[in-house]
Amino acid sequence: MLKSALSTIIAAVFICSTMAIANPQPAETPRVQLKSAKKISVKISCGKPKRNSIVKKRNTWTFTIAQGDVGKCPTDAKAKNAASYVPHMERAEVTGHNKPFPKNKKIRVAAMMQVAHGSSAVHNSSLFQVHQWLNGCDCGPPVLMSFDRSGNLRARILRERHKHNAFKIAGWSRKDFEGKWVEIAVDIANVAGKSDVEVFVGGKSVLKQKALIFQKGDLYFKAGIYREGSSKKLLSTERVYMKDPTYAILK
Repeated sequence: MLKSALSTIIAAVFICSTMAIANPQPAETPRVQLKSAKKISVKISCGKPKRNSIVKKRNTWTFTIAQGDVGKCPTDAKAKNAASYVPHMERAEVTGHNKPFPKNKKIRVAAMMQVAHGSSAVHNSSLFQVHQWLNGCDCGPPVLMSFDRSGNLRARILRERHKHNAFKIAGWSRKDFEGKWVEIAVDIANVAGKSDVEVFVGGKSVLKQKALIFQKGDLYFKAGIYREGSSKKLLSTERVYMKDPTYAILK
């Protein structure tokens, strides 16, 4: 009983601390996206765990996930790995899947991202993706930007079906996204096979790799919060902001 009451109090503290930040701050990093870039039209992906999990106000999307906010995609409610205490996936995302990027073109995908003050890092909590879809079994982001449990920014690059390599982005952590808009941009050749990828953060190139692009797959933008739930420990409430999702054709 005492343990349960303590968990409730801790959860309330986490929620209050993050909910106190209602609006993103105006400071911005430099951008690499082209001025001629086109706006990406996005819509809510798989619904909302709660009414206020995804909110759009003017040009800004706000994503909020608390403990137990199970995503509404078909696979989210199933145990991913009971042995490691991941009973479900928690999700609040928007997607541009309704209008995939042109094939056989090199594309620059970018968005401005910001993290609210007051919540600690949750391992593998993603905020920005260049995703792809072929069918229910062959889907997965070629590039997924996330934070690890220490708050380090990481790029997870698809090397083969359902398998990513994770690269720590030197000099960038969760705190660098708090109270400031940071541009994340990805150059990617939308060509089947091992495609060249370059990641930019805050206006500078931070990683060059090759990512797997599926034959006949659809490549598109995704943003928001996607993270592993836990039956073992209390996860902090997270809030992420996103604006200006755009893409430009480079060649």
